[in-house]
Order: sequence, then structure tokens, then C-alpha cells
Amino acid sequence: DGDWSSDVCSSDLSVCAVFALQLEGDRVTEAKVAFGGMAATPKRAASLELALTGLDLRNESVDTAADAIAKDFQPIDDARASAQYRLTVAARLLTRLQQEYIGDSATRVHPLGISQAGASSHG
Repeated sequence: DGDWSSDVCSSDLSVCAVFALQLEGDRVTEAKVAFGGMAATPKRAASLELALTGLDLRNESVDTAADAIAKDFQPIDDARASAQYRLTVAARLLTRLQQEYIGDSATRVHPLGISQAGASSHG
């Protein structure tokens, strides 16, 4: 039980995401998600947040929830990336979050807690 967060970006930095999840066991009880590179300014993904709520991150796929990204964003084509590429990368970042959570890839997902709130990487 607790809070989990992750910040992930595509390798070309055309899309990035921040996920903050409240969990009971492996089940998401509250989700806060924002993307950069999907709209004129970084924006929360309300439909995705709703789709993630109730999901068991360890035992249920995020693929259906990822479909909600297209409800939240209608990205543009520009010199950095096409709209379809941005949607695909956003969905892949969600998949990566799940893979990191269950331990299928190198992880940067970490529980938030009092002991980490005051921690400093500067020694």
C-alpha cells in the first residue's frame, strides 16, 4: 500500500510523462498522470486517470487504459514527431511504467514516503 511515482520520457524527448499512483496492494485507487509533448503545454490526462483507477498493476494489462490517451489528447504533427508517433509513445510509456512496477525492466519507479521526502542526492 502507498504512493508510487515515475517520470519517463521517450528517447528523443518528444513526449514525457509523470505518473503518481495511490495503491492498495497492487490495485490503483487514485491516479494522477500528466504528459508533455502531447499538447501546447503539459497537461493532465483525466480520461487515463479514470481508466487506471481500479486496475491491478501486477495482474491486469494497461493496454485498455492506454486507449484513453486518445480521449485526452489530439496531438499535432510537427518537425519533432507525428501525432500518431506521440500517441504511440505515450501508450508505450504507460506500458513501461507497468513493466517497471512488476520488475520486468530496469526500474525508476519508487515508493514515496517520509524517509524519501527529505532525502538528498547531494550527500
